[in-house]
Amino acid sequence: MYHADEYEESFPVPDVPGATGEVRTSKEGGGAAVIACGDAFIATSISPKGKMRGDLKGNLVNLALSITPWACNGEPIPGLNTPLAPATTDPTETPGTETS
Repeated sequence: MYHADEYEESFPVPDVPGATGEVRTSKEGGGAAVIACGDAFIATSISPKGKMRGDLKGNLVNLALSITPWACNGEPIPGLNTPLAPATTDPTETPGTETS
């Protein structure tokens, strides 16, 4: 996705113990931010930069950080009032149900 001309930087993830954040941007425009927290991760991307206003790096980081309450801390998703369910390997299985 990005090449040798990319910019890479780590960033702190407040209120999420043990989480790590990394943002990358490219001279061609666009970029990505990733947060790893426990068994979950958040990945955001924006491309091309020409269609986005403001600070590319800051927007990527802020977008990823805005997702941490429900992706990393188990809080309910705003507007849905339900926590983010983990992905399952069985597409028919839903969280909270048992398979026999």
